[in-house]
Amino acid sequence: MSLVPSPPSSSGGAVTARSGEAFAVLGTRLYRSTGAAFNEVTGHSLLSSAGDVLVTPMGKVFITSRTTSSLYCTASDCSIGTNYVSAPSGGAQDYFDGLCNDGEAVYAIGNGSSSQAILFQFNGTGWTKLSNDLGFSGAKRCVVGPAGEVYVLGKTFVVRYEGGGFSQENVDLMGQSAAEWNDMAFTFGPAGAVDGMLVGGIGNGGSVTSYRYARRNPGGGGWAALPIPMIGSSLSTIVATAPFEYLAAGFPGSMTMNRFMAWNGSGWAASANQPPSALMTVSDAAANGDREVFLIGSGTGGTVLIRGRR
Repeated sequence: MSLVPSPPSSSGGAVTARSGEAFAVLGTRLYRSTGAAFNEVTGHSLLSSAGDVLVTPMGKVFITSRTTSSLYCTASDCSIGTNYVSAPSGGAQDYFDGLCNDGEAVYAIGNGSSSQAILFQFNGTGWTKLSNDLGFSGAKRCVVGPAGEVYVLGKTFVVRYEGGGFSQENVDLMGQSAAEWNDMAFTFGPAGAVDGMLVGGIGNGGSVTSYRYARRNPGGGGWAALPIPMIGSSLSTIVATAPFEYLAAGFPGSMTMNRFMAWNGSGWAASANQPPSALMTVSDAAANGDREVFLIGSGTGGTVLIRGRR
């Protein structure tokens, strides 16, 4: 059963969580939960369909649309819609997309007039553009590392932005067919250890659908495709649930196939607990420190949002 009362009929949406609190966006609607069902937050000025939502450990909330507009709430109570303030990108054709953070430091990725990837940082009252062009088009996701470096996902590789410059981290397909990556997640260990996973599907018009995975090389600087343990259509989202533990979900192509995949430290396999059948495809996921995982996607009645425990 969906945790969102009377959800809009459109599919998709985004979800974010911290300990004791979660937010979700569906179209132009914002929802909040503190442990039970999600209640709609009204009174804000989100006029365009939201692309992403993020809550920081201290409870600040950010919402981006896939336009030049965004909202943020840094007030003590982000359950009140009037506490959300508009923060435009500053460029007539600088469109927002995803959000990421390192604690209270918040970043946004976007795409410019030529679809070039753009990186922003929130400065307390608005967005500062760190880079007008990261050297590729179609930014999909960002993650912030322990030293403040920002990893930005493209269709076929990852770009690392640090100290005002960027470097490209390519994926060794290990003899497999081309892949298109949709999401990434990282865990950060002691002494700057960085472990990361990419998930996606077949790229370049491939006729055979398949879940695809790649793992970051322990020494950094590149990625390597992993063996394909299950045929599906495409994985759209991945979350880190603990150091070197990940969960991935997406579109299986058939309800008889597994929608939820788990990495146990040495390989990917179907998760022992699959989402309810009401959730047919997953578009986004989030995990918090309370061992909770949230999944949002589409079902027979429209958007479905569920909460599980790992």
